[in-house]
Amino acid sequence: MSTPNNNKDIRLIPSDAVINPLRSNNLALTPGGYRHPSLIHRLEKGQEINWDGNEARKLDLRTDTDIELPLSPPTLQDSELVSGWITSSSFTNRIGKPYNFFSTVWTVPPAPTTQSGQTIFLFNGLMDAQYSYILQPVLQWGPSAAGGGNFWSVASWFVESNGNARYTKPVAVNEGDTLDGRMLLTRQLDGSFSYKCHFHGIENTELSINNISELVVATETLECYEIQQCSDYPNTDFTAMTNINIKVSLAENASISDGDNIPLSWEVNNLIIDCGQHTIIASNANPDGEVDLWYR
Repeated sequence: MSTPNNNKDIRLIPSDAVINPLRSNNLALTPGGYRHPSLIHRLEKGQEINWDGNEARKLDLRTDTDIELPLSPPTLQDSELVSGWITSSSFTNRIGKPYNFFSTVWTVPPAPTTQSGQTIFLFNGLMDAQYSYILQPVLQWGPSAAGGGNFWSVASWFVESNGNARYTKPVAVNEGDTLDGRMLLTRQLDGSFSYKCHFHGIENTELSINNISELVVATETLECYEIQQCSDYPNTDFTAMTNINIKVSLAENASISDGDNIPLSWEVNNLIIDCGQHTIIASNANPDGEVDLWYR
C-alpha cells in the first residue's frame, strides 16, 4: 500500500467535481449527482421497479398495481449532471455469462473531524455497458435526497443518467459496523434482466429492478460532494472494500453458493487527488478480493 498524504488539514480550492453549483439551483443530491426532486422516488416495502424499455413504473406488490413515474424533464440534460466520483475501481464482465452475485464487505469508518455540509457515498455497484444506470447498496454520510445528516446510514439506490433515481428508506448505522452490500440476478428472459440489491442482515434495504439491460460493469467507489477540506473525509486513511465475491451463471434466483467465480483484474480510476485520494487493488482474488479506497 502507498504512503498516505500527511497534509490532512489544508484548505482546498473547490473542485467542480466536488463542490457543485447545482446545489443552489433547487436540485437534490443522489449517489449519481444532482437531480430534479420530481425524478427522485422512495420505494416502500413491497414495491419494485418495472422497466419497459422506455419508462420505469413503480409496482406495488400488495395491490398488483403500476404507478407511472415522470420522465426526465427536457430542461435537465445529461451534461448537466455532475458526477462526484473521487476514486474507484471497475471491472467489465466479458465472460458471456451474466453476473448473478456481487458482494462486498466493509466497515463503517470514523466520522469526519470537520463538518462542511459534505456528503460521502461509499458503495459497490453494477452498471450497464452504456453507463446509463447503476444499482448500488450505498453507505452515506451527510445530506441527500433520501435524508441524512452528520451520521452514517445505508440505503439501496437505482440511479439513471437521464435524471431518474429510486431508493429505499435509509437505515442508520454506527461507526465500526460491518456492512455486506449484495446484488443478485433474479431473472433473465429475452435479453432482459432483473436484479435485487440489499445490505445483508439489514431489514428494509432491498430494492428490486425488473427487465433492464444486463449489468456488466462492477465497481467499488468513493463519491463525494461539497468537500471543502481534507478533514471533511472520514477520520481514517482508507476504507478497505473486502471479501469481494463476484459470480456468473445462467441460473436465476442466485444464492451465495450458486454460479462460478471468474478471474478479476480491476482497473483504477483516480479522478480527484487533491488530498492524495487514490485506489489500491490490494487483491484481485475472487472470492476474497480487496480494493482499498484512500481518502488521503
